[in-house]
Amino acid sequence: LKLYEIIKAHIPKTHDAIIYGKKCGQSGRTIAKNVGCSKTAVYNTLKCFRQTGSSTPKKQTGRPPLLNIPSQQELKAFVQENVGLSARIPRHKPAMTEAHCQIRLEW
Repeated sequence: LKLYEIIKAHIPKTHDAIIYGKKCGQSGRTIAKNVGCSKTAVYNTLKCFRQTGSSTPKKQTGRPPLLNIPSQQELKAFVQENVGLSARIPRHKPAMTEAHCQIRLEW
């Protein structure tokens, strides 16, 4: 239920409804009850609106992706074409040499 409330609070219509409720003079608890999200989500939305002046949330920060979208698509196509390709290098010599076989037979 909490995750649903968090997701619901990030919908643009919900942001607009929260801001409209505050402009009409409603309290945070009343807005939360009418919109259907937590009062913390209401107060966080109002705080963001006061700071930025916009009802849309800020872009999430974080580490940028390693590959851009065209590179991701190219890599995906390459992997799907070469299904049997592996990073493992096969051995070229036999597991047992003739000398090993003779020693084992004599033992």
